[in-house]
Amino acid sequence: MKNIPLFKKADILLILLIIMASIIFIYYLIVPNNQSLTAYIEKDGVQILTVNLSNIADGYDYFIDGDIPVTVHLSNEYAFIKSSGCKDKICVNTGKLDKPGQSAVCLPARVAVYIKGTENNSSDIPDAITG
Repeated sequence: MKNIPLFKKADILLILLIIMASIIFIYYLIVPNNQSLTAYIEKDGVQILTVNLSNIADGYDYFIDGDIPVTVHLSNEYAFIKSSGCKDKICVNTGKLDKPGQSAVCLPARVAVYIKGTENNSSDIPDAITG
């Protein structure tokens, strides 16, 4: 009977690449960012509030009135949609926004909350490259 190896060289390389990608992803999630974060709140596509989160001493709630009321909590480290009058509560379950580029949207209320950082140049980075 011929001895067949369990892994080929390409298999080992693929496993190492997956492990490295996982480590980089976990590092991004765990390591806190030192950027100054700014929260932007929009209603019906119009910006209604801009807050530099590092300037907030104590967290507070910002109430957005409308057909479907929304409450956004702002603190010096994060922002999140605390409550909404919508049925599905997807926006509430989005969780804390504490990294540049994160956002939470309540579609029924037409409210969006998103975070930008001082070093965030996401408009210069393409979402995808086609060729």
